[in-house]
Amino acid sequence: MAFLKKKIRGVKIKMLDEKRVLRKRKLKVEGMVDSGCEQKIKEALQELDGIKSINADHKTGKLTLEYNIMKTALRDIEPHIENLGYHLSSRFFSKVQRAFIYDGDEIARENYSANMTSGCRLNCCTLGQKNFGKR
Repeated sequence: MAFLKKKIRGVKIKMLDEKRVLRKRKLKVEGMVDSGCEQKIKEALQELDGIKSINADHKTGKLTLEYNIMKTALRDIEPHIENLGYHLSSRFFSKVQRAFIYDGDEIARENYSANMTSGCRLNCCTLGQKNFGKR
């Protein structure tokens, strides 16, 4: 289940299991030329709420992010990268991939929010991603 039950001062509360709300994404970033660029991106993104880990590699041009979808989304992160003078790949496939990520983050956030308030016990959609589509 995506929720952890915890007793605080004798009151049972439901909390989201952090492992379920973390997303790891690999993105192609254009414009990184040296380790200074890597550091610049890391420092800028570390300041954002919900970022757990960042790994930038100028040699491959890849940025690996792990973030909490309840606190931030790729849609919120992308402008920070652009403001530094770097760009996420403009190739068609990369744009389509990011659109799916944007939608997936949004749907997951809505599902978690709804389940936190309504107390749903279903293990479907994003709550059971590992088993989604399996019978």
